[in-house]
Amino acid sequence: MFPPPGRRSRLADFAPLLRRPAPTRWNARMQISCPQCGKILEAPYPLPSLAKCPFCAGVFAPGPAAPQVPPPPGPVLAPLPIPSPRPAAADQIRTPAIGIMLAGALSFLWALFDLVACMVFLNDLRQGKAPPLPPVFANFVQLDETQLILEIGLDVIKLVTCSVVVLAALRMLQLRSYAVAITGSILSLIPCLTCCLCLGVPFGIWALVLLNRPEIRSSFNGTAPG
Repeated sequence: MFPPPGRRSRLADFAPLLRRPAPTRWNARMQISCPQCGKILEAPYPLPSLAKCPFCAGVFAPGPAAPQVPPPPGPVLAPLPIPSPRPAAADQIRTPAIGIMLAGALSFLWALFDLVACMVFLNDLRQGKAPPLPPVFANFVQLDETQLILEIGLDVIKLVTCSVVVLAALRMLQLRSYAVAITGSILSLIPCLTCCLCLGVPFGIWALVLLNRPEIRSSFNGTAPG
């Protein structure tokens, strides 16, 4: 179609290009659709009055093909929720937390009773009266003011400690304040601070073992798994 290199081009070399008809509205083609089989066909423009489908041999008056509308998008599925480990952790920690709470509450009541008794005995000693001891203890129990003051101070420490133990048990049940839960579990193991050794020691050890598990530690609010 093009002249070889090195030869001067002539008008006759471009004759095929000149003879090619330019696209006009009379040789344009457009798409039509068959109303019987739905096939998309091509027809010259302007459209004839009748057309025959080569697929189903149906005769019809051609018209422009309807624009293909994409199907509507399907429903957007929400991602499945990831199950939270908090319910399982709460079930595991519930029993030792209740045991620690019971031990702390009983120890608190015992320390409060002992504090009131020591204050009454100290007041009687300062007034020169004999402490109102039962006859069983009056023969071999000798009370002095220094001993009662030390006992009152120890009872105050027991009350504070037992309050922390009860608070830690409540935090364990709520899966909150991991540091408070650890502190209360350790305090429940000290014999001189909690009176109920049969409850505080075993439940405190049980709680410490569970609290050191990564899945339970990560269930507490504000605590990252480690």
